[in-house]
Amino acid sequence: MLIVYKTTCLINGKIYVGQYSKNDSKYLGSGALILEAIKEFGKQNFIRETICECETLKELDLMEDYWIEELQATDPKIGYNIKSSQTNFILYYKENDPERYQEICEKHRQSMIGKNIWSKGNQNRKGTPASDDQKMKQSIAMIGRKQTPEQIEKRIAPIRGRKQSEDVIENRVKKLRGQKRTPEQCLKMNASHKGQVAWNKGKPWSDEIKALMSLTRKDKPWSEARRKRFDENKKQKEQERLNQIEQEIIEVK
Repeated sequence: MLIVYKTTCLINGKIYVGQYSKNDSKYLGSGALILEAIKEFGKQNFIRETICECETLKELDLMEDYWIEELQATDPKIGYNIKSSQTNFILYYKENDPERYQEICEKHRQSMIGKNIWSKGNQNRKGTPASDDQKMKQSIAMIGRKQTPEQIEKRIAPIRGRKQSEDVIENRVKKLRGQKRTPEQCLKMNASHKGQVAWNKGKPWSDEIKALMSLTRKDKPWSEARRKRFDENKKQKEQERLNQIEQEIIEVK
């Protein structure tokens, strides 16, 4: 059963509007301020009544927001609601009470120690891709965050010196084999490498690398474009060589 309810404090008359999908008549709400009020006055001084019933979760969210606004439940003089139903109560503490926010975060971290949560190997979550909405929320949450040197070292240490197996390399290459980069990708790569010096610039190839390159190119026909570039480069080098010889003759005379 999906309902929108109103909880009223019998001491001061303040209300709290929320949504519920279980059959528990003792449930009064889970908002930050309503929980504090229940702790202060006691459950016996609160009553809950159903405002409306809904058929879908989307309708439930919409109707909850409607009644929060209709009953002015976010007005501190009238109700215990912090903001609309889409706002997590933890954000309220983050903006208004940083010390309480840190206490909640630390309590949550301690409660999760030793638990096999889905983000750390839960088999029920394994292989399930994140939705676009989840990816966007994660991206926004990480904006402006910088990892400390200790965090970076902790992440890199387990994989430092580890070599990928041939099967892993082959699977990765197989996915990329035959794919061509788009012009946008090429421009982005060029911009990111602009001004950088190649790691192998000026380093001669070893005989082993030369033999390997020769073997990989063996029996592979050249494309017309490659043949054309080769001929043009060859003519250019011959012309440069002739110009150099002519310049040396002129200097001798």
